Amino acid sequence: MNRNFNILRFIFAVVLIFTTFLSCLGRVMWNEVWRTPIGQVEPGNIAKLGNLVAVVTNDETTLAVFDAGSGEALWEYYTEAYFYAPPTMLAGNIYIGDSEGSIHSLTSQGELRFTFDGGDSILTPLIPWGNKLYFSDGPHLRCFNPKGKDIEWSFTAHTGEGERLIWSPPAIEDGRLYFTCDEFFYCLDARSGVELWRYQTTDYAVLGVHHPPVFREDKVIVPNPGDRLIALYTADGSLAWEAHIPGSFWEQPMDVALICQRGKVFYGVMGVSTYFQAEEETPKLLEGIIIAQSADGGDILWRKKVDTFSGLFWDHNRLFAVCGNKLYWLNLNDGSARASFEITSNMESPTIRDGYLFYYDPQTSELVGVRL
Repeated sequence: MNRNFNILRFIFAVVLIFTTFLSCLGRVMWNEVWRTPIGQVEPGNIAKLGNLVAVVTNDETTLAVFDAGSGEALWEYYTEAYFYAPPTMLAGNIYIGDSEGSIHSLTSQGELRFTFDGGDSILTPLIPWGNKLYFSDGPHLRCFNPKGKDIEWSFTAHTGEGERLIWSPPAIEDGRLYFTCDEFFYCLDARSGVELWRYQTTDYAVLGVHHPPVFREDKVIVPNPGDRLIALYTADGSLAWEAHIPGSFWEQPMDVALICQRGKVFYGVMGVSTYFQAEEETPKLLEGIIIAQSADGGDILWRKKVDTFSGLFWDHNRLFAVCGNKLYWLNLNDGSARASFEITSNMESPTIRDGYLFYYDPQTSELVGVRL
């Protein structure tokens, strides 16, 4: 009798511990590990590079580098030019381009290896593929060989209005390089820079697309600078599908970061609408929204409204959304929050990678590292 009672007590204790663990899951996985004082962080300019966190700060002229695990400030690199995009790492070395067209190569300890004159103002991160780096400066897409310190090829994008600026970082898949320049989407051979095809996504682009496309099997999916997503076949650039964004939400051109996982395309936006009153056009801010669409056909699968929207990230097979001062771990099937967390101030310039969240806290002027 006592033995059976003890077994029941044990089972009850296990169930209680398990349910308590589930209820505390959010607190368990949220673990702020460090805070480090820092100057003003430029929007979108925090990058995790191996065991380092690199931040563009101080009016875009300084690259500050920290230890990702402890937040210890390691070194700074200053230039009189501006850094418009965060750095990248290739073969253990750090590379960043500046507003005067120079490529700076530094060791992970902050020692300058070389500076190379890349051309015009460098607008995107230097994207590594193989042992090369790919980037845009002005209307040009270039391939840089760090070992030979030379430009292997250069491609100039042309539109109906002439030369434009390329804001979107190139994306490389199966030896092909993809990028957007205003109303045209290009596919190049990554090794030679030869144009394979182009597709006109809209009649006229009122703003540049600042984000790369994503891929689903034999398709590439690109945010249209108009009001819809477009999926093209990678073989020849023919249209696979296009899907308009929910009409009640959009009155602004589309320039969003996409995530494609598990057959779905995820993205989030802040909506801005306008209305007319007394012959004056007044902007009216709408709530944020996170959307999931089918990567195979573009159908809307679910929508999640949020108070504000800052960024969407995929890390360790989890979909995270940073929304102002809140972090959500989202269910892929319906957008519900599997866990959510809240701090007292907004998480500015957030990035999530390798199980860490990094952001700038404007209330305390600190860079924050959080273990997820």
